[in-house]
Amino acid sequence: MLGRVCLVHPAHDEEVPIEHHRIRPAPRGGGDAAVQVCANAHGRIHVLLDGIEDYATASPFAVVDEILRTLPRDVWSRFDVIERSIAYRGWRSYGLGFLNGRYTTAYRLWRTDGTPKTAEAPMFADLYHAARWSKRWRKELGAM
Repeated sequence: MLGRVCLVHPAHDEEVPIEHHRIRPAPRGGGDAAVQVCANAHGRIHVLLDGIEDYATASPFAVVDEILRTLPRDVWSRFDVIERSIAYRGWRSYGLGFLNGRYTTAYRLWRTDGTPKTAEAPMFADLYHAARWSKRWRKELGAM
């Protein structure tokens, strides 16, 4: 969908691809709550969430806010204030799952935008199809 209305960049000079970003990403149990952002901002928000997750797995006993407080400056400062606030809202909605290991499988296999991290993992959108034909994927889904 082309448009000019973007939460991160309020006034685009030209029409740009506008996407709906789920506050809680689909690979992390996302629901219907979404914001409207341009494609560039959408990608940047997912890069920030991936960086937060990388740091969270390196500190497995840190709570949600502690991860953000101790996040290296170079990860946090590269992003716009609105991008950070959207990522913060998303991380607050699912970050506790990293403390108890609920999202370990999802983190290992998919980035927050649903793209696979390994060659043998299907796209997250194809996950339920993959679970129908593979015992391994059914087991992985059961563990999530």
